[in-house]
Amino acid sequence: MSTGKSRHPFRRHLMLSNAPASTHGYHHNNEVEKRLTQILDGSYQTETPTPTADAFTEEFGTFADYVSDITPYKQTPITPRSMIKANKLRQQYNRERAVLQHSSISEGISEYNVAARQVAPESTLSYKHENLPYRVFEQLRTGNVRWQMAVDLHQSTIDEARQACMDLIAQAQQHDHKVVKITHGKGINATLKTHVNLWLEQHSQVLAFHSCIPQQGGTGAVLVLLKKVALTD
Repeated sequence: MSTGKSRHPFRRHLMLSNAPASTHGYHHNNEVEKRLTQILDGSYQTETPTPTADAFTEEFGTFADYVSDITPYKQTPITPRSMIKANKLRQQYNRERAVLQHSSISEGISEYNVAARQVAPESTLSYKHENLPYRVFEQLRTGNVRWQMAVDLHQSTIDEARQACMDLIAQAQQHDHKVVKITHGKGINATLKTHVNLWLEQHSQVLAFHSCIPQQGGTGAVLVLLKKVALTD
């Protein structure tokens, strides 16, 4: 009597193996087996390929693109704090010494025969130390320098004007200023102008001076270039 079923287990296995993949579950298992086989023999590839270096560069740019707008940090040499303190103390000492020297300089400036050195109200005052480069003097002469301190001698007596000029130079050097401006005016006889010219020519801390350009006061004022305060060891 036949029941319609295979009595041999091996034959039943063959029948299942040859059956069409009509169900979703069996189809899925078949795909899994296929992928496992490809992985084992090395032929399996993922659906999304690994991007190449060129593709990565095209999408994200290079490292140089990321750092192109970055300014390199400039390292500044570090000076030991003890050295900084020593330098400040030495500079302070030299500035105070310069102030003391100015008192003796003022006393040494002579006004002998000032009448013979009379200058005209519209004359140009000019002086240059022999060791000063001409290009530096030319900048002073043409007004291409910036003065840091100034004094106006209008309405001053000769003694007051002299003291004011000496104090200006002393204070300028005390603060490391190199250029000062003295407004002496002209006057009928150019008395103050004559004395200022005489004082500056004799002052040991003056490297050069020249009457100002019209925009800075013209021949009624003078720019003065001072020596740099020498530092001692």
